[in-house]
Amino acid sequence: MGSIGNRASLARAGAFFPRGNKAPMDSAHDDLEFIANRLGSSASVARLQGVLAGSLCTGVLTPPAGMASLLALGGPLGAEDRRELQIGSDLVALSLRDPEFGFSLLLPDDGEPLPQRAAALAEWCDAFIEGF
Repeated sequence: MGSIGNRASLARAGAFFPRGNKAPMDSAHDDLEFIANRLGSSASVARLQGVLAGSLCTGVLTPPAGMASLLALGGPLGAEDRRELQIGSDLVALSLRDPEFGFSLLLPDDGEPLPQRAAALAEWCDAFIEGF
């Protein structure tokens, strides 16, 4: 995995981070999971994507400072945290603007138990509304 600077430039250049032969959705999941871990967030990837997508759909291109509480960060956002969230926001924005309509909710695979998948979908929807 590249440095934050490399990840930011890749996101802004319109490319998902290289992951070998993984599908773009797998890559997006991995990238947002990496960001959530770097932030020290207990939020799931579904929650992170939902909050960022909701925020972007309001026209806010820079994650607001109040997002720390939505993502269970446990404190105010520092400069590094804001940079990480901006990278995540850039990734979600790219997928939302995909001319091939490639945006996919980052939820558990179809092979996972239905209650787990339903809970993740509910969490994504709740996060989207909170981000909105």
